[in-house]
Amino acid sequence: MVPDDWHGVVKNQGAFWYVGNEGGERSFTVLAASEYQDAEAEAACVQVLAVDIRQVLDDVDSSLAPYQGYQRESLEAAMRSRHLTSIASVTGSVPATFHETAEDRLSAMFGLKPGGTGADIAYLECARLAQAFAGAAYRLVHVTNQERNMNGTDRAAAPLQALETAETDRVERQRRAEAWTLSNLVQGTQERAFDKASLGQLKRVEHALTAMQPTEPNNPFWERHALPSDVEKLEEQIHQALAAVAIRQLDMRVAATRLALITGQSFGRETNADAATFAGETEGTLGFTLPHDWTGDVRVEGTVTMDANGQRKVVPADASGRAPEAWGVYARRSDGSYQWLANQTTEAEAERTAERLARIDAHSTLSEYEKAAKFARIHEARVTRSPDSTDADIVAAKEARKSAEANMTLHDADLQRRIEHAERERGREAVEQDALDTAKMLIVVPYKEKDEAKALGARWDRRRQSWYVPAGMDPAPFSKWSQTGGPEAGKVASSAATSMQTEIGRVYLAVPYSERGEARAAGALWDKAAGSWYVGPQENMAALAKWRPENVAAQQDPSMTPREEFAGFLKSLGCVISGEHPIMDGKSHRISVEGEKHSANAGSGFYVGHLDGHPAGYAKNNKTGREENWKAMGYVLGNEEKARLAAEAAAKLREREADLAQRHEQAAKRVAAQLAKLVPADQPTPYMVAKGLGPQPGTFTDKDGKKTCLPAIDTNGKQWTMQYIGEDGTKRFAKDSRKEGCFHVIGQGLDELANVPAIVIAEGYATAATLRQTLGYATVSAFDSGNLAPVAQTLHGKYPDKPVVVACDDDRYLELTQGVNPGRGKGEEAARLVGGTALLPIFAPGENAYPAGLAPVTPELFRKHQRTGATLSEEQLAALERMKQFTDFNDLANRSVLGRDGIERQVKAACNSSVANGDSVEQQEVQRIRQLAQDTAQEQKPKRRRKAATIA
Repeated sequence: MVPDDWHGVVKNQGAFWYVGNEGGERSFTVLAASEYQDAEAEAACVQVLAVDIRQVLDDVDSSLAPYQGYQRESLEAAMRSRHLTSIASVTGSVPATFHETAEDRLSAMFGLKPGGTGADIAYLECARLAQAFAGAAYRLVHVTNQERNMNGTDRAAAPLQALETAETDRVERQRRAEAWTLSNLVQGTQERAFDKASLGQLKRVEHALTAMQPTEPNNPFWERHALPSDVEKLEEQIHQALAAVAIRQLDMRVAATRLALITGQSFGRETNADAATFAGETEGTLGFTLPHDWTGDVRVEGTVTMDANGQRKVVPADASGRAPEAWGVYARRSDGSYQWLANQTTEAEAERTAERLARIDAHSTLSEYEKAAKFARIHEARVTRSPDSTDADIVAAKEARKSAEANMTLHDADLQRRIEHAERERGREAVEQDALDTAKMLIVVPYKEKDEAKALGARWDRRRQSWYVPAGMDPAPFSKWSQTGGPEAGKVASSAATSMQTEIGRVYLAVPYSERGEARAAGALWDKAAGSWYVGPQENMAALAKWRPENVAAQQDPSMTPREEFAGFLKSLGCVISGEHPIMDGKSHRISVEGEKHSANAGSGFYVGHLDGHPAGYAKNNKTGREENWKAMGYVLGNEEKARLAAEAAAKLREREADLAQRHEQAAKRVAAQLAKLVPADQPTPYMVAKGLGPQPGTFTDKDGKKTCLPAIDTNGKQWTMQYIGEDGTKRFAKDSRKEGCFHVIGQGLDELANVPAIVIAEGYATAATLRQTLGYATVSAFDSGNLAPVAQTLHGKYPDKPVVVACDDDRYLELTQGVNPGRGKGEEAARLVGGTALLPIFAPGENAYPAGLAPVTPELFRKHQRTGATLSEEQLAALERMKQFTDFNDLANRSVLGRDGIERQVKAACNSSVANGDSVEQQEVQRIRQLAQDTAQEQKPKRRRKAATIA
């Protein structure tokens, strides 16, 4: 018989229970723990929280008038009637979910659904009361833990300490959420920031917005943060933000349901969704039903109502020639048809509905790259619609969207397969071309006889610097110049040339769209990568001869403007046309070219165009070396001419790629020869001294010890380029060299890197060298933030069993002045792509943070200051300049008051944690994949040998 005053943990029906006493009566609380020791710790928490609700209600505004209006009974009575008698019964016994549990259990009394959201008074009062109970629970746990530490530890002391740590983490997350929310609110960027936020982030933002009210100095929130001077504007922003957050939380539920419907898996739901569930969710949230096979596309169209055969019908306003009476929103289905969703009275309301649907589509997209591109499109559309947007804002949004779409395309799996196929084809064609060159009948023609040989049909091979007999031509007339001599040699060469005629590489064709069926029937093949038709090596050239580019006549009509002509000319040279280009004002302009990072007013291209007299111009692609003059022809392109140009462009594309690869190889040979003339940097160079570094292995210098030279290699150890750092810190790379995916190892090259516990990658050399001095093993420099992801991926591919740590720069000053933090953004992206860890330097207070007392700096204000020089104060400029001095781990070691001790604590702890957290299951999976690859390769070897034997 158990005594009446006994309390403790028991196990019943597979679950642990805490048997206690509340209000003189037995209480039974089911515990979440699955192990007895954890159950005892949770029971200790329940015991601590077995405090009557009166203790919390006495500290809260007792009137709670809004609640009285909903339930018409006292708050205490309502809680007790629902068995909410103790703090534990309201918050639960898991500190990480105190607040969420309290909100769910109190929501019914305020007329709300558990987990619901809103911006009305009832929801705000429910959130405030839940916060009061959660705060009381945290305080009780904290005080009890302190008392037990003073009196000596017991079995629950360690678990309670863990609970306190969890509370500290929660408070820190909420503090960051407050600062983030306030910053976006002040800068007016909350719409875009809220778009990408997860449901958990939106919850924290909502708590922060709730805590901002009332907007008075004695509010604890405004004791922690500076209260803006325009309070009325702030209050309006808070209410708008609360409404935006509430809508997005509802939309996230729809997105989760759609994702579950698409994938057949539950995302944040208890069960998977079906079409009926999705229809009910959309009807309840949006007010209309989305089709279950919605593709994500939305269309907004003006409509009018007209009489047709005695019936009223809704037709597009454009077709009727009348002004729209309403604006319809339509969703595209998988069969291509559009389903009507709702009508709005204004176009602006319809566009807002379409934007809301676009957010739902983005959040229910699995690919992170595609999701980012969709959010970029949403932002561009919003900026374009806004009357407050400047031209610079619109251009920036457009470029951000193009960048996101390009990133999405580059990471498209189908595209990668096409690229691999194209690379294999290029390799095959190179082999065929080499074989063709080998089979050519070369002839030795004295200079004085060259005209005679040319008249007979001989051709000059520039690459081999020799005359030769074209394939298919009778070699007999050329026998006197044959290198082997005699007619028989000519016959052999002729036979070889004829046999190789079927192995000639691709010949591209100019096939108009209307004739594609005829060309396909005649044997033409389509090259997806080049976007053009071509002749296969086994096809009949005669049947396809009419589509050879030289046989297609140009079609000209006097319609194309000179500017359009010049733009097409620039594209043919590999220039990227965007923005205002081409600008035909007779002045020189820079322009981006294919294969380099896009810039609106810079790049490796150069052109001059003018419209006076006969429009003409000149352009040069410094990346490929091509330069040409241009004169206006005053024509438009017919289908045949477009096809011809497409075929020529495809051939030129391959030529440019081959030329670029050749120049990369030449640069590699050049820097390898340079490296042989350099010496290891046994003494610090001027740049090393400026960065507080000693001599580093793998670093070279000139004979005077002035330059810092860093070889850049790939994962096979081949050197492709070299970074040269001058005495003043200026940096450059070898001309025409390849940098993407290449890196510099601070250490003894790949041999040392193969033995490190973790691959640590930094942007610049100074940061990587500082990390090596701290960690004691080799690190990697990727040279800049844009190269972090390629380097991380290539190293992760070579060393898949090693954890990757990306040491990011924290460019906060750029976040204020340009709206982006490239060091952090690119670093975190690189870490995410390889499942690694992104590590940011943490500076002392005031070093890398903008002063709270100063007026905020926004990108728009900074751009205006650059134009006028009078927008920002001296204090603001000084604050930005100071922030520039504290961005990376080298700055942390040499400029921060935290110094070497600070970097020791931060870097070693993070890297050791990354190594310790290596998942043995993942390592086993890597070994399994390696073994599978080896087995597959072993199985394929005999097949390849048999195939080679057959060809031979």
